[in-house]
Amino acid sequence: MKKRGMKCLGCSKAITTKTRWTIFNYDGFRFRIDRGTDICPKCAKAEAIRTFEKVRKGFVWLRNGEVVVNWRAFVDNRERGVGRNMIETLENLNILSLYAKGRWSLVGIGPVEINPRSSLLPHYFTRLSDARAYGRAKFGRSGRIEIRHIDRVTSIGV
Repeated sequence: MKKRGMKCLGCSKAITTKTRWTIFNYDGFRFRIDRGTDICPKCAKAEAIRTFEKVRKGFVWLRNGEVVVNWRAFVDNRERGVGRNMIETLENLNILSLYAKGRWSLVGIGPVEINPRSSLLPHYFTRLSDARAYGRAKFGRSGRIEIRHIDRVTSIGV
C-alpha cells in the first residue's frame, strides 16, 4: 500500500517540507512561523501577512530595525475581547512565545502569572523591554507586579 503525504489545508497541494517553521522577511519585518503540519509554507506565509496587515496600523512598526509594539493598543483591544490577531502577529514576530524557558514573565502578588494569553495558554515575552511596556500599559506603575526571567522549567509529573 502506497503511503500518501499530507495535503495543505489551504491549497490542497502535497506538503513536501518536513520542518514546521517558515521564516521570511516582509516589509522589513522578520517573521518566524510555527505553521504546524497541516499547512504548506506558501499558505502559512500568505496567512501570516494577511493577519499582520489586519492589525499593523498603529500597533507595530519598525524603529532603527527594531520592532516597536504599541502595548496600550494591545491592552485596549484585549479588554474589548478582540486581539487574537495581535497575539498571533506578536508570536510570528518573535515578541511573544509559548515557550517559557529563557523568556520573561509578569507575576502578580500571590504569585500569579499575568502574561497575555490566547485561550488558556500563557505567552512569554522574548524581550525584557516588552514585558516592562506591557506591564505599564496594563497595570500602570502600581508596583504590584514583578517581572521574572524564566531560566528553568520543570514538571512535577502529575
